[in-house]
Amino acid sequence: MRIEKVQILDKKKPSRSVSRFLVNGVLDEHTVISKNAINIQSEATFHALLELPYERLLEWSCVYEYSGLTKEDYPFPLALVLILDETKRGFSSLTIEALLNFFHWDKPYSVTELATCYRNACKRIRGVKLNIDLESNDDPNITFDCFFRSKKIPVKKYFDLAITALNEAHASTQHLLERNHEDGLTSIFCFPPEIKTAATQYLLYFGQFLEDLGIEAFTSLKEELNRILFTVTPKDKDQALDWIRQVLAIYLQAPASGFADDLQDSSIAHFQWKANIHHLRSQLELARAMIQVKEATIDALQLTNYRLQDQLNVQQQALADSNTTEKTEEEIFGGAASITKVKLKGLTINLPYILRRLRRK
Repeated sequence: MRIEKVQILDKKKPSRSVSRFLVNGVLDEHTVISKNAINIQSEATFHALLELPYERLLEWSCVYEYSGLTKEDYPFPLALVLILDETKRGFSSLTIEALLNFFHWDKPYSVTELATCYRNACKRIRGVKLNIDLESNDDPNITFDCFFRSKKIPVKKYFDLAITALNEAHASTQHLLERNHEDGLTSIFCFPPEIKTAATQYLLYFGQFLEDLGIEAFTSLKEELNRILFTVTPKDKDQALDWIRQVLAIYLQAPASGFADDLQDSSIAHFQWKANIHHLRSQLELARAMIQVKEATIDALQLTNYRLQDQLNVQQQALADSNTTEKTEEEIFGGAASITKVKLKGLTINLPYILRRLRRK
């Protein structure tokens, strides 16, 4: 590919000229060429620049940036930064950054697990330095850096080396992390500090709650970067995860709705669930009193308000039998009354089914 820098008249101010790239005879009107840096906005220009050696790029700028880098099989956006620094020999580098957005994180593994996997994978690749910053005030920062050894070799050699490291890291992640978290449900929460301890304790009881419903599952809770990753993996791989998701939704709304208080049952399972709800309520009321703020700050015990993302990883989802009929009422008080299905914020809660299933073995 042939690329050259040309001067053309500025369309906004015809009295002055601006610099642009001409790639194979086609003018790139989008890439911004300034005194301090070149912000690449064209894929054709990007690939043309990669074919040039370090010394040629240095004639035009010391800094090149490109945020349009994409890989179909890679789960995160990428950005490239090329820094050519003649004043510090050996520090000129090509950097590919994985742009992680933890606020919208929807992976079944944590950023810490991802970072560990990346480190182990990149140990096998010479010429690439992996930098990971999980303490950033913004989002975590993961970069793959290649330092130039020759001014005459095309930059593409270093770019390909960084991409190889990226591919190795991603393949390792898929093999070790995504395989280990298959057939599980991961929910991500962000609790205010005043209620985080009580809320996480309530989440941890969900495993016992499932067991009382006759569902055996592994639960795990990890905390990092002010986020809580809560994962539920059924022991029976044929167990429908959508059912577990619905049960979790009911479980999270129970402290605010009050419907669990209406379950008049003397079984240990019912008693312990209500005891956990009452404990959570007392801790939240205490938090309100301590910080002396309006009730809206800690929103009505509604834990679902703090859930950021759900991630279902399913290889084989069990299909429910659409023809199955079920009992829609459950007798309580010795048959003197009955409980029926109720709707709560768009969610139909099948209280009769929960009541029948919730038994401690």
